[in-house]
Amino acid sequence: MPALLPASSDAAIDMPLFWPPATQIEVLALCAMLLALLVLALLWRLRRQQHALRGLQAQLTASHQHQGESERRLLEAHQQLCALAAKQDHVCHGERLRIARDIHDDLGQYMLALQLEICVLRRNPQLPDWMAQGLLMLEDHLGLALRSLRAILNNLRPAALQHGLRRAIQQQAREFTRTCGIPCKLEAFEDARTGANNGDPGRAEAEAALYRMLQEALSNVARHACASEVCIALASSPSLLSLSVRDNGVGLPHQSRRRGYGLPGLAERLQAAGGQLTLESKPGQGTTLLAAIPIVSQRKDIAPDQSEICD
Repeated sequence: MPALLPASSDAAIDMPLFWPPATQIEVLALCAMLLALLVLALLWRLRRQQHALRGLQAQLTASHQHQGESERRLLEAHQQLCALAAKQDHVCHGERLRIARDIHDDLGQYMLALQLEICVLRRNPQLPDWMAQGLLMLEDHLGLALRSLRAILNNLRPAALQHGLRRAIQQQAREFTRTCGIPCKLEAFEDARTGANNGDPGRAEAEAALYRMLQEALSNVARHACASEVCIALASSPSLLSLSVRDNGVGLPHQSRRRGYGLPGLAERLQAAGGQLTLESKPGQGTTLLAAIPIVSQRKDIAPDQSEICD
């Protein structure tokens, strides 16, 4: 009995192994068209993305330019505000000096002359007792008025600064040690070319600002630091004044560096004078206040670029 072959074996043998050439060309043409369409679609999408990217880059560039312009205007506004604050402080300082001078020359002299006249009247042996007692009371009240007047003058222009910043700091340190019992050491580093302010309003304003900063810093040490030693360092040159106050106390809590203890007021006062305040403090490791003020000569007889030659 002959072996049975599959019914499809003849068909499988008769089926051509390849498509006809015409069909192959048509298939290849169709594939090429599809590939071309795909490439065109990709190119179109790429061009859209490039266009969108260029738009984003243009927006980013415009944003950067606008931000740069805003920052430049903000910096200019800050500089103008600092200049106005410095000018206002200079005007106020000059007005304080004028008021202090007028009070000292006029009112102070009149009150002193009145005190001398009262002393002369009290020495009169023929003066009745009731009048002598009245003159004594009047002299006491006049003495109180003179002390109040000196305090007002000292607030307008610290009398200690009349002999220079270094001597004023030494006097303030001695007074702090006497009243608080805390040793206070002064280290002074002065340029040989630096002397008194010689009537220069710019240097006088800087010295007054640093002296006020020293008073506030020592007051904070006495009230809050629980320190056993204070070190004051003064550095002076023709172009810069710097003063640091360092204690070995308990330090400042982190939240107190922006609030309280008069620190914001100190910073604003120094910024108005053209300087800056730096605070370094760690709990249990003391506190250091550093103030630096550049000196801008305001003398009319010596130009800033000639100061080095004149010295």
